[in-house]
Amino acid sequence: TVSVPVGLVLMLLLALRRMADDLRVDVKERHGQPVLAVNSSVTFMTASAVRDAVEHHLRDGKLRVLDLRGSHFIDATGAMALAQVLHAHPDVEAWVMRERGWRKMLHAGIPQERIRLIGNQAVSMPEVFRAVEASAA
Repeated sequence: TVSVPVGLVLMLLLALRRMADDLRVDVKERHGQPVLAVNSSVTFMTASAVRDAVEHHLRDGKLRVLDLRGSHFIDATGAMALAQVLHAHPDVEAWVMRERGWRKMLHAGIPQERIRLIGNQAVSMPEVFRAVEASAA
């Protein structure tokens, strides 16, 4: 009877550890410009490490885009940490892939004009949304 709760706790701890170890923040070339790509979850477990890594890369002032399309999950704590970074760097905009990420960033206090809903590499989500809105009108 004790083995099931112990197993669940161990599974949770290992999953949380994996999330913390999965931090990937790299400078990449996208859409003809250098961007800072965050390719890991930004959660309560990783928010401070992601914030520190992003701050480190943005210090020189050369990067103007924080590409969050590779962040498969951003929770409220992660969105707040990213909002702190973006408030400290007013010339940087955030790119997100899903409307859910756009809304989280908006609720964290990032102005709408600094968040771009880019979509993935294959489909331009803003164009899809415009086409759907146009067909509904």
